[in-house]
This record gives sequence, C-alpha cells and structure tokens, in this order.
Amino acid sequence: MKTIIIVAILAFGMKLSTFTINESLQSQQKTTDTVKKELVDPVCKMKIKAKSSMNETYLYEKVNYTFCSASCKSKFVAQPTKYIKKPKS
Repeated sequence: MKTIIIVAILAFGMKLSTFTINESLQSQQKTTDTVKKELVDPVCKMKIKAKSSMNETYLYEKVNYTFCSASCKSKFVAQPTKYIKKPKS
C-alpha cells in the first residue's frame, strides 16, 4: 500500500511540474510576440526591420534609437532634440 501512495504522489508531482513548465513556456511566447518587428528611423521615417544586422543604433537619454543608415545616425547624433517626438501634455 505504501508503494502505491508513493507512486501516486510522484505521478502527481510530475504532472504538476509539467504544467508549470508548459505555463512558463506559454508566457515566454506571449512576451516574444509583443516585441516590435518593425521600427521607424527617427530621421527619415523609413520603416526598418528590428533585428537586421545592418541597422545603426545610438543610445540617447536611456533610449536606444535605430537608424536605416550611418548618415541618418550622424544627423541624429548632431541634433537629437530635432528628431525626438515630445510627449503631448
């Protein structure tokens, strides 16, 4: 009788851990789906792919900006406030 109870407890524990793993994987997939796949260059307004290795990036005031080319990046670096959208108050 003790063997059956131990097996039942182990089986329940395995089902519980499997559920937790599946739940965790589903939440990771939801997070991945919300990541932007397309960005907009703040200088020329061109749409660019988020994960392209050709993109130029620049960190300004704790925000990472992505550009389609080095020339757009250099224009932004020279005058960042000209290209940053100000939030409406």
